[in-house]
Order: sequence, then structure tokens, then C-alpha cells
Amino acid sequence: MNITTLLELIQTTTDEKQFNGKLQSASYSQPRKKHLGNGFYSSVSNHNKDPHLVKKHNRSPTKAKEDQFTPWATYMVNNKLMENPHFPRVYNIKKITDKHGKFIYTFDMERLNPLYDVSKEMLLSILETNFNDFEMHDEDSDESNNIHITCDLIAETISDAVKENDLTHIKLDSLKEAITAMNTYFFETKKAFDSGDETVTKVPFVDIHGNNIMLRNTKYGFTLVITDPFA
Repeated sequence: MNITTLLELIQTTTDEKQFNGKLQSASYSQPRKKHLGNGFYSSVSNHNKDPHLVKKHNRSPTKAKEDQFTPWATYMVNNKLMENPHFPRVYNIKKITDKHGKFIYTFDMERLNPLYDVSKEMLLSILETNFNDFEMHDEDSDESNNIHITCDLIAETISDAVKENDLTHIKLDSLKEAITAMNTYFFETKKAFDSGDETVTKVPFVDIHGNNIMLRNTKYGFTLVITDPFA
């Protein structure tokens, strides 16, 4: 891995909290003031203490059981994958259990920039740094639409590489390592499920798209970060 892409070592803490009330399901409507966005399983909001962080939290106890980010985050921590710059930095994982024994997880994570917000010049730099034989979509008179389509193609290229462990189109060594790690996790989880491992209740599928590839801004430029690759 190139020395310019190395991150500081991330020490992720884990915590458990007992909630004396009943955990409620979060609604898609009427988002809270700190709310940043919704996914199917989780929501993201501003962190209440650190402007450089966000808080990701399950939308309900039911979603918490189905969410594949929790086992993936645990795998990242156990295998020190966050030393790779293309994975998100998770600083705290907390399990909150209510009086009925139902639970959700919350994650304190670094704040990143949406992939779709990149300029044309920066996108061209990202393509040159990360990929082989990859050109920007440039068929529409609307530049923002070309950027959006190119970002979708980036996500598709990474997704296909993870599914097939095919690194043909990947140039950057650290991104190759990240793709190999995701492919290994996917097949190890499938193997455990097929063997009857009771700790693996579902087989994840690769779910990499433009909304879960984000950008970390560094003094060397933008780094692609795959935030939530499995569903």
C-alpha cells in the first residue's frame, strides 16, 4: 500500500447500554433536526458531540436483526480492515437493549462526502488514480448528468470486482486489497451459512451503489470509501 494512503490506526470501542423504555421504530417522515438521511435498515444523523462524526443507527429492532452492516463492521474491526483507506472509520459500536430484550445498534463514524457531489476535474482524477481503461461518460450536454452516470459506473465496476474477485479494471493497490477483503468476507459468510453455523442467519449479497460509495477528503485528494457494501 502506498505510504500516502495509510491511515492512523483506528481503535474501535464497543459498548452496551440498557434502555428502561421501549425502543420505537423510526419514521421516514418528519426527520429530526439532526437527521441527515435514511436507508432501509438505518438512519444517519449529525453527531451530538463531534462535528467530524456522524451517528448511524438502526431504524428499529426488526431492522437491527436484518441489517448486514453490523456483522460487516464487526468483521472490519476483528480483521483490522479499517487500516485500509477505502473502508469507513468506525469509532464506536453500541448495542442498546430495551426492557423487552429488543435491541438496536448505533455506530459513531467519520463524516464523509457524497460521491455524487464531486466536480468533473476531481472525478477525472479519481478515475485516473483508481481504475484502468476507465473514461468519463460524456454523451450528455448536462455535465452534472454525466458525472452522475460516471459515479454509477464506478459503483458498478467495484461491485462486479467484489462479486467476481476480478481486479482487471482496478489500478490502485489499496483498492485491490479492499475488494479482495470484501470478496473474502462474502464467501466466508456464505460458507459458514451453508455449513449450518447458527451465528450466520442470512447470506448477504453485494449491494454497492453510488449512494454507499463516498469520499474522504485528504491533502492528497479524494479517497473512495465503500461505506456499506452488503445487504
